[in-house]
Amino acid sequence: MAQSQKALLRSLLKRLLLVLGMWFVLHSVFVTVDGMSQPQRTADVAVVLGTTVHPDGKASPWLQARLARALELYRQNQVQNIMVSGGTGIEGHDEAQVMRDYLLQHGVPERVIWVDSHGDNTGLSAEHAAALMQKQDWYNAIVVSQFFHVSRAKMQFKKAGIAEVETASPKLFSVFEFVPLWREWPAYYVHWLGLKAH
Repeated sequence: MAQSQKALLRSLLKRLLLVLGMWFVLHSVFVTVDGMSQPQRTADVAVVLGTTVHPDGKASPWLQARLARALELYRQNQVQNIMVSGGTGIEGHDEAQVMRDYLLQHGVPERVIWVDSHGDNTGLSAEHAAALMQKQDWYNAIVVSQFFHVSRAKMQFKKAGIAEVETASPKLFSVFEFVPLWREWPAYYVHWLGLKAH
């Protein structure tokens, strides 16, 4: 390959990396700002998305933070019901049941807790929430997850047919939560383009 061609390829590669880098930074700023914003209206239900449960059956710190935020929304009368949605992780525990038990232990009445043990991913959680809301004649929801996740979650819940969706994230977070932004960056556009159903 001629020297001029190699130089051209290097130049194009640098420009491509620059564009991708700027895209990632802008997307990360959007996701962070959107994820840190908190719901302003009341809603029929808060949907808490599942995540890791430890092998001993205890909710991970991230999951506890989500549940604490949902508990706060309920106690402030910002939501009337709480739906917990998750699957069974490699640790062998039903995330939704662990979340249900947490809420019961913290004084939430069983009658307002709705359990979805088949929410293996965000898309399925959205579909199951939409089905429940239609059955119960509910119109709006607040999705509860970590800040880096809520932008994609909100998009998927709207695609599932829930028109009025707000999000809430734990008010306290760790710097380690910025790491998953790398995963959420391509995932957001994969789902936005409809390249992946769930």
